[in-house]
Amino acid sequence: MQFGQLPSLNNLKAFAAAAKYKSFKLAAEALNVTPTAISHQIKSLEAHLGVTLFERKIRAITLTEEGEKLATTALNIFAQLHTTICELATPNNLIRVSCCTSFATLWLAPRLPEFYQKHPNIQIEICANDQLIDITHTRQIDVAIRYGNRSSAKNDEVYLATEYLQAYCAANAVNNRSQTKPTLFVTQWQETPGLANLQWQAHFDKNDFKITSFTQEHYVLQATLAGQGIGLLSNIFSSTTVHQNWLLPMENLPKVAGYSYSLRLSRHAHNNHAARYFSEWMKNEMQPEATS
Repeated sequence: MQFGQLPSLNNLKAFAAAAKYKSFKLAAEALNVTPTAISHQIKSLEAHLGVTLFERKIRAITLTEEGEKLATTALNIFAQLHTTICELATPNNLIRVSCCTSFATLWLAPRLPEFYQKHPNIQIEICANDQLIDITHTRQIDVAIRYGNRSSAKNDEVYLATEYLQAYCAANAVNNRSQTKPTLFVTQWQETPGLANLQWQAHFDKNDFKITSFTQEHYVLQATLAGQGIGLLSNIFSSTTVHQNWLLPMENLPKVAGYSYSLRLSRHAHNNHAARYFSEWMKNEMQPEATS
């Protein structure tokens, strides 16, 4: 690229603003200069390029064919530049965390007050999404919490914990456990090639339960807390409600092996102290729960 052959950036800004608003006056207001300055900058740009960019009419301007071509490129480039600058200007103490909806709802959000007590100057923005996000091609995510087989974790991912599924009932529904055919709430999400549903069917006889499935685990938790039946839940997700004596584990029913959680920092977050603090906090919080 020959930078010396490019026009003045100020002239290009003036042109792009005038092309966007179709007015020298509105362009001047947007750039906080006078309409005369806009006119001079565009004339200088036209002289540099050797083409006419606007047809000047009484109280109106219209782009020429050459002007339309330059406007398309200039407006796209300035839009991309604005996006990149906004991303780079994001405060280093704002950490954007990508994770699945159930993890955000049942584990992360309830524990953030504990994190803020230790790190009051760091802000966590939860970006809950059940679709896998490739953080290598975006600056919108700093930390990704991954869920799946531990063997499939990438080398740059930090292992957090492995869950198991256990049956729970509401503490205030203890007298309803004698039902001849209780309801068993389970989670059945939309499968992807790398994440099949956990095979709880191999451990529970469908003839012993009335099976009701939900697409999200937090629905299972809410139905169980309401005393509507037994919930087959991740020990990690249910830990808070168990500690608060809202749910009781049913030790007489089998446990089901689950998936693992790992953490991955995006490339631009590796040198971010706030992201490293969050990563360490996640490890310290999750690993003890996995064995409880």
